[in-house]
Amino acid sequence: MEDVLGALAVVVSADDGKNPQISARLDRQARRLAGFFAAGDNDALVSTPLDRIGLKIRDIDKFATEMHNPEITEPAGSGNVPNTNYRMIGGLAVMKKELAASELNGFVRQYGMPGFSPTQGHIAAAAPFICHAREMILSGEIRRAMFVAKGSLFLAKMTKLSTACLLSWRKTEDRTMVADISKDNFQEEVLSASLPVLVDFWGPSCQPCLASCPSSTILLRRMKGS
Repeated sequence: MEDVLGALAVVVSADDGKNPQISARLDRQARRLAGFFAAGDNDALVSTPLDRIGLKIRDIDKFATEMHNPEITEPAGSGNVPNTNYRMIGGLAVMKKELAASELNGFVRQYGMPGFSPTQGHIAAAAPFICHAREMILSGEIRRAMFVAKGSLFLAKMTKLSTACLLSWRKTEDRTMVADISKDNFQEEVLSASLPVLVDFWGPSCQPCLASCPSSTILLRRMKGS
């Protein structure tokens, strides 16, 4: 399989109110950490960015890591790559007391997936799940998917460093619940609203604002129509 070439492309466009949204807040938090991570440092790739935006590991419904097919990697001596990564993420949840050690195997089954990429290299690094994640989010099967990919193979071979990419998709919010408010629509959306309105004043560089966003969203869902 080493001689196989492949490529993929993902179209990123303005929010159409239907397709999953990329969590730009999570991406910013990940990029602020560093351009390089110590090899195997899943804490920097997973739990630290989630902590900074107020989410727990179990708030993510599906993780996509390196999706190499074990039938390819095990005979080569690399083991079951996806299973190893999911157990490392589950181990972080155990360390943070979000998960009991006895639940680790169940975590792998619920939040992970078996490898299904019959190839080595970057193609297998989380990307094969993108189309599946979109369908699962649109159908309501999951709300959030997190893509965690590490490379490059050559950098890891020559040094103890690895580059990393982090991306999260989430279900499009109900537009009857969340709206962008400005001076142009404040009268209509807030002052003239038939129900109580919660107005959240925030900024992209305000850490407390970003941390409170998940709690605000949960409150809105619970109070919808009240």
